[in-house]
Amino acid sequence: MARTPLALRLVLVQSFGKGQVPVNAIKELAGHQDIMTTMRYMHLSPAAKDTAVQALDNRDAALKRQLDAAAPAENA
Repeated sequence: MARTPLALRLVLVQSFGKGQVPVNAIKELAGHQDIMTTMRYMHLSPAAKDTAVQALDNRDAALKRQLDAAAPAENA
């Protein structure tokens, strides 16, 4: 890949997109006016996808525990 400003910006967006950098920060650093432009060039790593799924699983488990804890109080 040639080292043009556009190519370097693409590498920046892709590299930051695979880490823990917020999309808004990547947008600002890349100089994009629209966040959709930034998101077009981002590629999530498999680890980032796994982390997102795990967060949803954890949230679901916490909600289930809350509902289970509230159930005996409602039946009393």
